Amino acid sequence: MYPFIRGYENRLDRFDIRFIARNIFLAGIMKLYFRYEVFGFENIPKEGPGIIVMNHGILPLDGFLLGMEILTRLSRLPRGLTDHIIFNVPFLREFFLSAGIVDGNRENAMRILYKGGLLMVMPGGAREGIKKPEDKYRINWEGRTGFIRIAQMSGAPVILSFCYGIDDIYEWILHKTGRKTEDIGVPLLMGLGILPIPVKLTQVVSEPVYIQKSEDAEKVQKKLLRKMNILYKKARDLSLRRK
Repeated sequence: MYPFIRGYENRLDRFDIRFIARNIFLAGIMKLYFRYEVFGFENIPKEGPGIIVMNHGILPLDGFLLGMEILTRLSRLPRGLTDHIIFNVPFLREFFLSAGIVDGNRENAMRILYKGGLLMVMPGGAREGIKKPEDKYRINWEGRTGFIRIAQMSGAPVILSFCYGIDDIYEWILHKTGRKTEDIGVPLLMGLGILPIPVKLTQVVSEPVYIQKSEDAEKVQKKLLRKMNILYKKARDLSLRRK
């Protein structure tokens, strides 16, 4: 991994191809551990821009696994966006940057798409990832329409993807509520030592959705949420049948 210098979070050339190559081996181990399967992979564009929109689990390992699938099967490195706060955390920021993940601002997103790249986003962010057990697999995109506007501005299609199992890799044991915060859970690490629970991860990918510039972003969001819920049910049913 390269050392981090302030400003690198907005550079698209700071990924470490040797680091990524080593992670292909790790991805293979994780695929076996989680019995990871992808359905609808043919919907990932072989060339040209695209925005892959995913649900956010407590630990979004599915983003890593799908990204490695795309790299090995299509020779394309999808570029992820993350919260800018990550780049204030030593080691984590080096890890993200080496993997090709950059600060989640509109300028970076547009530059990736204008270069014909694949963008990987989880609009729900940590708010969706850190949720109460009764809210498992609930998509929380409230107020999150930025990815829709980016699709409209760039003309890139949106490819929805849902991973079933990602909200079950940890058990939750504690919740607390702050006056200005949402409920926050603390996961109980289970499995082999501190490893996640080896549940089956099933990823489903939708056909590309093209969004017109004239469409209302809020209405588009509702339409995409309905599609995500359909993908959730499909991924759940596939996972249960193939356990």
